[in-house]
Amino acid sequence: MKSCDPVRMPINIIKVDNSLDFQEKLLKKADNIVDLTGFDKLRFCSQKSRLLEISNHLKKLPRGISFLGSSDFHHLSFSLISNLPEKISLILIDHHSDMYETFPHLISCGSWLAELIKEGKIEKCIIVGVDAGDFAIEKYSLKESNLLFITENEPEKLLISKIASQLSRIETPVYISIDKDVLRPQDAATGWDQGTMSIAGLKRLICTIKNNAYVFAVDICGEWMLPGDKILLTNEDIWRNRLNEAANLEILRALTS
Repeated sequence: MKSCDPVRMPINIIKVDNSLDFQEKLLKKADNIVDLTGFDKLRFCSQKSRLLEISNHLKKLPRGISFLGSSDFHHLSFSLISNLPEKISLILIDHHSDMYETFPHLISCGSWLAELIKEGKIEKCIIVGVDAGDFAIEKYSLKESNLLFITENEPEKLLISKIASQLSRIETPVYISIDKDVLRPQDAATGWDQGTMSIAGLKRLICTIKNNAYVFAVDICGEWMLPGDKILLTNEDIWRNRLNEAANLEILRALTS
């Protein structure tokens, strides 16, 4: 599928905690800021009914580039994708597969993708940068023909070649979901175990996807969790927040150039 002419995607900040509050350069670029802090019991996991309620709340939000805060809230991708009337292809760039199982009626930051696949929302899913030891690789790779894992130890040239080859056969619009825990610690700070991808490598990957597919929406998570009051910020919090803001701005440049 050939890429379309570039169209500027709106930049959305979906505020669920304060992890983006001090990224002033990023906030200045936002077209829309949606405050979801009134929705409690969202961190790590939530009732499916609550995520569908949020999905309905976000229906009027324009499709674009949405920042979701900490990786603890990656299951908000479920809310965003549930809004879509058509099947999509998903490229998940993440150190984890997010294919774990949870209790009935619960969706977590580690199970949202499994739920979307179960519901038939995904035509094709490519998970890039995943830990080679992730349980889902062995469990699903031979069972799901629409699911491809490309692990973090794949050489970049081969990774890029595989992505381009897969996208050449995809006809559905592409949604990219990025968890910055795929990045090495010197390029992002997430509070989760992290991968080995560099920010430069991530930008090259994004450019490959854009050059070979119609990317209509993106979400990004993986912020550093900050204390509730600015006065409690440590030097480490400030440094990690700045590191993540720099990564976010580089990702934006790759997506919008």
